[in-house]
Amino acid sequence: ILKKVFEFYKSSYLAYKEGWTMVGNITSSELEKYLPTPTTPENLKPFFTPAIIHIQNKKDCKEGTIGIEFDCTWDIKSGLGISIRDWKVVEASVAEIAYFLP
Repeated sequence: ILKKVFEFYKSSYLAYKEGWTMVGNITSSELEKYLPTPTTPENLKPFFTPAIIHIQNKKDCKEGTIGIEFDCTWDIKSGLGISIRDWKVVEASVAEIAYFLP
């Protein structure tokens, strides 16, 4: 999970930073409290926490397919989500991917 979240975060970091800095004056140290510079997956751990596990109804659910939604400091509106298929994390993105399971 941490590896996929970090890959997503690192690839989205500049867009998030642009959003955070366009709304006003924010210092670099203040920004780091919510939008840390992507250095290692382990350094990202304190910035997101699990919130909801999504499991489809029995009729549509395939074993090993779940979604996990997280609260995260860098995107309080859209959150963070991961999609797990066949017990493997296949994608990390905004929270909605956690509940739009195939």
